[in-house]
Amino acid sequence: MTSVRLMQAYYWQCEDCGQDNYDRGVLAEFGPGEKEQAFRELHDLGPEEPLPENWDQFQLVTIPDEVECSSCHRRWTTMDDRSVE
Repeated sequence: MTSVRLMQAYYWQCEDCGQDNYDRGVLAEFGPGEKEQAFRELHDLGPEEPLPENWDQFQLVTIPDEVECSSCHRRWTTMDDRSVE
């Protein structure tokens, strides 16, 4: 059997026409030192703790800033519902 690579995607429903949509996540870009800091924070590692082998393969996927409905083509800004209290 052949296998496929799964990628993170975000499901949303258009507020105008009700169309179900999926959009790919956005690969985060890091400045100097930011990638290591993000890895340490995500894995709760202190600054003196050793990093695991191949830690630099770490990638962080975030939500897109905007999406467009595949049916009515209305554009929407996004918000991460995990941050809504």
